[in-house]
Amino acid sequence: STNISYTLPEMSSVDLTIYNMLRQKVATLVNQTQEAGSYTISWEAGNASSGVYIYRLTVGSQTFTKRMMFTFIFSIFIPIY
Repeated sequence: STNISYTLPEMSSVDLTIYNMLRQKVATLVNQTQEAGSYTISWEAGNASSGVYIYRLTVGSQTFTKRMMFTFIFSIFIPIY
């Protein structure tokens, strides 16, 4: 699994979605309004294939995108900056 952390300065609508490199949705981890505060969301990759994945965090009207690499051999995710 991998953990994705973020902080909300105020109550906001939040969408956190994982995509593969073909831009196909793999999982939606959060899709709700959340109170101000710090959050850590865990993604259990389960049946995901090894490769690079993208997570998109949308908070209100702002969107943040990061890449991460999943290596099945070790079953770990490594953020790519």
